[in-house]
Amino acid sequence: MARAFQAYHSIGEAYTILCERAAVHGNSLAIEAEDVVRRW
Repeated sequence: MARAFQAYHSIGEAYTILCERAAVHGNSLAIEAEDVVRRW
C-alpha cells in the first residue's frame, strides 16, 4: 500500500512538472501548431 501511494505521488509530481512546462511552452507550442496547420 505504501509503495502504491509512493508511486502515485511520484506520478502526480511528474504530471505537475509536465503541466508547468506545458504552461511555460504553451504559447510557443500553439504557434508551432498553427504553422504546421498552415503548411497543410
